[in-house]
Order: sequence, then C-alpha cells, then structure tokens
Amino acid sequence: MRPPTDSAASTLPWPTRPSTTSSLCSRPTRPTSAEWWKSLLGTFHTLRYALPHLVERRGYILCVNSGSALVQGPFQAAYNASKAAVHALANTLRQEVAGRGVDVGVVYFNAIDTETGRRSVGHPQMAPLRIERYMKLRPVEEAAEAIVRAIERRSRRVYFPRQARLPSAAPGFMQRQVDRWVDRRLRKGSPGR
Repeated sequence: MRPPTDSAASTLPWPTRPSTTSSLCSRPTRPTSAEWWKSLLGTFHTLRYALPHLVERRGYILCVNSGSALVQGPFQAAYNASKAAVHALANTLRQEVAGRGVDVGVVYFNAIDTETGRRSVGHPQMAPLRIERYMKLRPVEEAAEAIVRAIERRSRRVYFPRQARLPSAAPGFMQRQVDRWVDRRLRKGSPGR
C-alpha cells in the first residue's frame, strides 16, 4: 500500500512543498501514554513518509512543538517527554539531510489561546502555581502567522511568543529556576507537604 503522502505530494502545485508536523496540546490531566505515543509517532511517520518527497523537491519541514521541549513544568510528564522527543527528532533529521537541499525547522509555542491551553492553565492541579498571573495566552491567529513566516523563510527555529526563546539559550539554568519556583509555589499551596 502506498503512503498517502505519495498521492498527496503529486497534486500540490508548488515546486518546494513545505510540510508541517504537530502533536497534541498540553493537558495536565492524566492522558494515557498511548495518546502521547500517537502524538510522537504521528510526527515521526509524517516525517518518514514526507521525506522522500521533500528530498526530491528540496523542500522544507516544520515541526510544531512547545517550549516544554526545552524546559519542563509539572503535571504533564508524558506531554513534556513527547515534546522533548520531537525536539531531538527534528535536530537529528536536520543533521541527516544536511547537504540534500532539505531544511528542517521547529516552532516552539508557549501559551497559545486554545481550548487545551486554557484548560491547562486553569486546571485545579495548577492552581497553587497561579500561572495565569505570569502567562498571557496569545491568539491562535498570531501563532498561525508565526507558522506562515517560518515556512516562507524556511526558518530553522522559531519561538512564539518571542520570550519563549529564553529557555533555548540556557535550558539547564532555566530548568533549575522553574524547579525552584514550582517547589516554592507548591509548598505554599499544599499544607500536607
């Protein structure tokens, strides 16, 4: 059986066909590990089946990711792990296709105003962190514009909003800061701790 990308690629009108991959959005509930494996494997299989067409046309692939790939917060371990895996997958693929005319980019989103984004920030487990005071949810339209710009420029990395770039500069340092901040907040909000 032919992968669906074979027939889809032949119908697109432009010579350099961009492609995007994505995975599930953040939920600090207890998603099944199968959901996150599907998320990661969906990205992997999209890349696997699109790659021959991208090489043939010297194309561009954009992996849609999250700042959680770089610095992790609480209550979403499987999500964070899947995002870190997509981050590593994109970096490895970029190395493997070097010199073949294919560009690989990643867009890292933080705090996008979607149903799942709002549910994540407003989840009862997150209440002691009061994260909504520090995180302004950005409109989906602005996130879409960031994707369009990334594709037009064949960008290697895009951070949206711009402050999402901070963790990429010093992820170890930023992770320690987040760990300390979360620990202090959860101690205050949880008398049994």
